[in-house]
Amino acid sequence: MMDIKGILFDSGDTLVYPKSGSWWPGPEFESILLRHGINVSQFEPNTMRIALEKGQGYLNANHLVANLEEEMAQFRTYYQIICNRLGINKYEQLTKELARAYVEECNFILYPDTVPALETLANDGKTLGVLADAWPSLHNKYITLGIRHYFKSFTVSAEVGCCKPDEQIYRRAIDEIGIESKNLLFVDDDTENVKAAIRLGMNGIVMLRNRGIEEGEVPFAMDLHDILNYLARGE
Repeated sequence: MMDIKGILFDSGDTLVYPKSGSWWPGPEFESILLRHGINVSQFEPNTMRIALEKGQGYLNANHLVANLEEEMAQFRTYYQIICNRLGINKYEQLTKELARAYVEECNFILYPDTVPALETLANDGKTLGVLADAWPSLHNKYITLGIRHYFKSFTVSAEVGCCKPDEQIYRRAIDEIGIESKNLLFVDDDTENVKAAIRLGMNGIVMLRNRGIEEGEVPFAMDLHDILNYLARGE
């Protein structure tokens, strides 16, 4: 029988989802470009796809970010790469605005079940943590959303310098939450990320949300209510 003392949650598509329906290229991208006289619809889909891939490649290769100042600089470079690939000139002010929007704005929304589930788990004495592929600004965004106080630990990939499913970030999260892996449950929307946690001795559940049911050996949940039921059953 499980003895779950703590839960580590992924962030995006587990606790929150993007306002625009997509995580990239970031908040207000189209409206900010439009203010500068640039209509995103003028770009061929393949041109935009390649530009975003180049930008993402830069973020993936330069993922150690210690603070908000470094994050702001990194996202200015990210948007400069995108602008270059799109053939946009004179983009200094544009990239400042895009980076500021990414770092300072909370571009996502809580799922309706997030706060009730976190409240129930906290009242049940579970220790909660976040383990997310994200940047330092996630701390402030969770404060804005009113949920930062639920989490004892907050492990963010850019502050570690690697993303899931790299073993290093899981070990950092386990250290930060201060609970043995066998007594931890990890919840993430990516099956490979959950499998990596299980290999390190944690319990794991894949969060499907609005996706179809997946066949496999890893347990899954459709929402956070399923997580509560899973814990109540002590599976």
